[in-house]
Amino acid sequence: MTTSCHQERQPGEEEITQIAKEAYIYGYPMIGLYGDMYIRAIDRDGRRFLKPFNELAWRSIYDPVTVYKAETVGNMDEEPLPDMEPVQTIRSGGAQSGMAYGSVWFDLKNEPCVLRVPGTLAGRYFSIQFVDLFSNTFDYISNRRDGNRGGRYLIASSSWKGQKPSGIDRFIKSRSSYVLGVFRIRIESSGDLKNVEKLMSRFSIVPLSRYTGTTGQEKMTVVSYPAFSPEKAKTPEYFAYLNFMLQFCSIPQEESDLMKRFARIGIEPGKPFDYASLSETRKKALIDGMAAGQTELEALARADSGKLNPVYKTEEKTEENYPYRAYMADRYPFGRSSEEMLAIVYETEAGRKKLVGRNRYELRFEKDRLPPVDAFWTLTVYSSGKKPSLKPNSAYILNSASQILQLNEDGSLSIPLQQEIPESLKRTNWLSVPSGPFFVLLQLYQPREEALKGIWSPPQLRNPDGAGAENRALPSVVVPGT
Repeated sequence: MTTSCHQERQPGEEEITQIAKEAYIYGYPMIGLYGDMYIRAIDRDGRRFLKPFNELAWRSIYDPVTVYKAETVGNMDEEPLPDMEPVQTIRSGGAQSGMAYGSVWFDLKNEPCVLRVPGTLAGRYFSIQFVDLFSNTFDYISNRRDGNRGGRYLIASSSWKGQKPSGIDRFIKSRSSYVLGVFRIRIESSGDLKNVEKLMSRFSIVPLSRYTGTTGQEKMTVVSYPAFSPEKAKTPEYFAYLNFMLQFCSIPQEESDLMKRFARIGIEPGKPFDYASLSETRKKALIDGMAAGQTELEALARADSGKLNPVYKTEEKTEENYPYRAYMADRYPFGRSSEEMLAIVYETEAGRKKLVGRNRYELRFEKDRLPPVDAFWTLTVYSSGKKPSLKPNSAYILNSASQILQLNEDGSLSIPLQQEIPESLKRTNWLSVPSGPFFVLLQLYQPREEALKGIWSPPQLRNPDGAGAENRALPSVVVPGT
């Protein structure tokens, strides 16, 4: 028996480890998004299931004048849980406002969908963010880009070769056949809740065939979705999930050599990944590769902590930088376009000491140096631990469009961040913090050019109980969104 001269040699353990590391990092955002897709759109018996594919799920909205007391269960993207104890807000200045959130997982593998967006109140902030399976925010519908008149939008995968039908305002094309849509609508005041509920009911998503009155494709692809398990995703079964997801992605030509390299250890779009049949040494090589990939991501996180990065757009930093893309997908999931929302993160005070609730802090904006935005800005406190929690208590959010902020006599704005209720003069501006470690996000919705180009600089976070410059710190990192 002869062997073809074109037959490649089998990779050794060292090469398997290196390829597994690269594939682990490359696929990291994809596996995380599959977990979200499975939980929210596929697993109908799961407690976190929302709606099946192509059906928009709105979270319940509630009167934001009420503040809920719960340090670990509140989530700004979810309705308050029944066991949360409501307390009266101590902030003055009239009714507060908030945001209505919705989401949908688009399934575009058989045909595109048509999204109808209703007209909204002129000037009302709204946005619809589109995230592909690579975790890239690749497009937006928003009042900034599309106005408040509403419209019809065709959402399709890049593999679709049809023509845009009449009546479509814009064509939105994705590199993947599954797309996450994240909806946000500004609630202007408590009296605006009914208006927002009416708006929510007027959004619609229909398959293109129904929109055009045609039969659609004769052969519909039926998919058997593997049950997602976070525990399995920590083992080499991770690569089985990756093979499954890769078949729904358009791989750019420049990544063809990378895909050939992955195929050397059995990572191929749509193919089974037979981990069980591998030898023990090869299994260990895969495990070592995953561990090396995780170590690289952890090192990247440590290097990023305490460093102020220049402002950048998501797609410019992550398209070809796979470790950074994985890091961003983990730490700032569903990061938004910098033109829609810019986030400034405060993680430490001077000396890289973590922010903790036993201390008092103050954020001071000098006169005429408030965040430059066309919409509004928010300041939010998040509990932190081994992995940052993105579930703030509603008491830990200050909204520039919600509160009437009290300026100092010199025209500056001081925001105390502490557990104790401050003196009456600063009570309106007070932002409560949790008892343990935390970090702070300053989020600029529809930032102006001076913020995007770095002409406007974010203020320092100050510890007023200390003395000197050593007790002041710049924000740790500037990111497109979270």
